[in-house]
Formats: sequence, structure tokens, C-alpha cells
Amino acid sequence: MAMLTRVDPLTLEYLNHSSQAWIEMEYNKTKHRDIGTSPVQRMIESKDVSRPAPGEEQMRFAFTVCESRKQRKSDGTVSINGIRFEIPSRFHHIPQLYVCFTNWDKSMAWLMDQRTGKKIASIYPQDKIKNASGKRKLKSRPEHTVLPDETLKKSEPALLRKLMAEYAQSGMPPAYLPKGES
Repeated sequence: MAMLTRVDPLTLEYLNHSSQAWIEMEYNKTKHRDIGTSPVQRMIESKDVSRPAPGEEQMRFAFTVCESRKQRKSDGTVSINGIRFEIPSRFHHIPQLYVCFTNWDKSMAWLMDQRTGKKIASIYPQDKIKNASGKRKLKSRPEHTVLPDETLKKSEPALLRKLMAEYAQSGMPPAYLPKGES
């Protein structure tokens, strides 16, 4: 770099630009005694040992905090750093949940299986505006729910028929599982 002795003022910015130009145009294209070729040619002829970068979700998940949280029985939520996250209804029977979250982004968290470390479901913060409206999504009806039989409509009491229809629409699991009843 003897050629830079006459550059006045010699700034760090100028030194960086001139060094980059010299490396790319001269050093990397000149044959080196130790490797017997130029660095660029050596890189082209060498085996590729690079690996693909992980995806966005995998990178996000690598920096999560995982903790056990107690589910609130009253509304099916867990609190993570002062923010309530809604738990899907299929997990409302589990009192202690294992959740993973990032400290810098509270727009989503994950329910995890603590034993296997696999994601079970994504959970989201409770939308307080929608929650305040009072509108609720109907729970899905389990497959084994028995709806009232239309053929019994005339012989069955009206109040019992009404109660059975409401129970079937509630989505509540049956108090017992029938065993091959016909």
C-alpha cells in the first residue's frame, strides 16, 4: 500500500474503498504460490460445504422462551408478560400448559408438548374489542352426538325434545360414551 502515501487526507472511508477494490481486482485473481491457483478459482473448483439458511419461522422459534403457565378456568386464557392469550377450546381441560413465546413480539405464542418439544398449536392475544361484543362462536358438535330422531317427534315429550336439541347444539361432550348401543 505504498501507493497511498501521497493520498492526503487518508480517511478510513477511502482506505476501505481502495482495499476492497484491490482485493477484488488484484488479490483474488492472482495465482498464489501456496495453493497453486487464484483464490477465486480455488473457490469455484472446491466442494460446496454451505448449507441453506433456516426458514423465518424456524429462526423465530430458535429465540423463544418456554415456560409452564396455568390456564384460567373462567375464560380459557393464559397470561404471558401481562398479555392474555386465548387457548383453543380443545385444550380447555388442561390446567397447566407449556407455552413458548418471544420477548420482543407478543403477536403470537405457541402451545408445546413438553415431553417431545413439538408445537401443538399457535395462540394469539385476546382481542378485547371482539370479546366485549358478547358474540361467541358456536362450539363444534362432537361426532358421537345424537340428535333427536324426527320419527319420535309425535311420541316424545316436547320439553324433552327441546332439551335434547339444545344439548346436542351445545357442543358439550357426552357424560358417558355409549358402547355399541343400537
